[in-house]
Amino acid sequence: MAMMAAPLVLPGDPNLTMVSLLFKNSSSYPHKPALIDAESSETLSFSQFKSMVIKVAHGLIHLGIKKNDVVLIFAPSSIQFPICFLGNYCNWWRCNNFRSSLHCFRAFQAS
Repeated sequence: MAMMAAPLVLPGDPNLTMVSLLFKNSSSYPHKPALIDAESSETLSFSQFKSMVIKVAHGLIHLGIKKNDVVLIFAPSSIQFPICFLGNYCNWWRCNNFRSSLHCFRAFQAS
């Protein structure tokens, strides 16, 4: 018997970024799983995920990462990779796009 997947509902706001969607879900579903590592079964809730992404973004800012700098993420496939990726993404938007960076920094202030 074939399993039927739930219909995919995409956000209606074309200006919604990955980071703002993540942070929105962290407020709506703070204790729900955001990431589950298939190998280790480690789970991060939306609030834990948000907190870790913000810490990575702040760490990059503290290191002086700025516009046109290159950041290499050299890591095995793990639950930490999307944290590093989105932390860098949030920092990149801060450096390159003021309007979109507001999504990140409003969330920083709310956390």
